[in-house]
Amino acid sequence: MTSRPEEKIRILFVEDLPTDAEMAQREVKSAGIEFTSVITDTEEGFRHQLIDFNPDVIVSDYSMPIFDGMQALQIAREHNPILPFIVLTGSINEATAVACMKQAPTTMY
Repeated sequence: MTSRPEEKIRILFVEDLPTDAEMAQREVKSAGIEFTSVITDTEEGFRHQLIDFNPDVIVSDYSMPIFDGMQALQIAREHNPILPFIVLTGSINEATAVACMKQAPTTMY
């Protein structure tokens, strides 16, 4: 992530449910972070936004019907191995957490 004090952080949300994307945006706002964002839920849209929007961070749902968080993580790592990637999920089991950690260095909260 490049420091641009005059610009807002660019967040790419990968989410198929608009209400969940809005909830994630509210959480970021409540932390006092100024940002601009784009929401996508398809692989084509994700690949396009990686280049066109050039996000500083990606926040992705883990489980979506057509394009999931693990696919997004793999594509993001191929595009930019150090681009911060946050996985959100309503429920996660140990196997899912391990699968995410194997894809990239991960911090679990």
